[in-house]
Amino acid sequence: MIFCYFVKHYLLSSAAKYKVTVGEINRRLSPPECLNASVLGGILRRAKSKDGGKSLRDQLKRVGLQLPAGRRKATNVNSLTALVEFEAMHLAKDFNTVCENEFPARPIAEYLTIHHCSMEATDIQRRRNMIFATRTVISELKELLSNDRSPLCSSRPQPVLEPSIQSPLTHFSMVTHGFGSPAVLAAINAIMRCKRVFYVIF
Repeated sequence: MIFCYFVKHYLLSSAAKYKVTVGEINRRLSPPECLNASVLGGILRRAKSKDGGKSLRDQLKRVGLQLPAGRRKATNVNSLTALVEFEAMHLAKDFNTVCENEFPARPIAEYLTIHHCSMEATDIQRRRNMIFATRTVISELKELLSNDRSPLCSSRPQPVLEPSIQSPLTHFSMVTHGFGSPAVLAAINAIMRCKRVFYVIF
């Protein structure tokens, strides 16, 4: 269910709007954020007025959500707080594209090799062992994050991970509004491209 539409923060050339679902609003009102009317109204670009908080609470009540008057937010506000989930997903997708196309994997791998490897046989073998040792751990982390099934936008996918790890991943997703895990995955993929260059060198 759509709660409202939201004007984009970051796209300079588009007047299109993002959907904000009732599910997302419910997540924003629940732990870990527990937003109050003032912060939620600011995120949704509601103009400040004398009865703005009451108007927002009334609108929430119509979709079955409660926002007590005088509530204090539970977390510190940061730049990610201003993102709605569709916007965060778009930002993460663009960040991944930039990492894929612009991250200087080869220059970084070559620079690190020049500055940290003497290219003697024993040093080459040491570097090779280090690269192979990190490969497994990085691959395991990538697989784990790829299996994150945190609820987002209008989807509530069936979890495939154990609750002991899905719960903290969901917490991370909720405080970053879906940006966190995809952004970390983009960084991991960039590191793996460096690693592939290392394989060629060694």
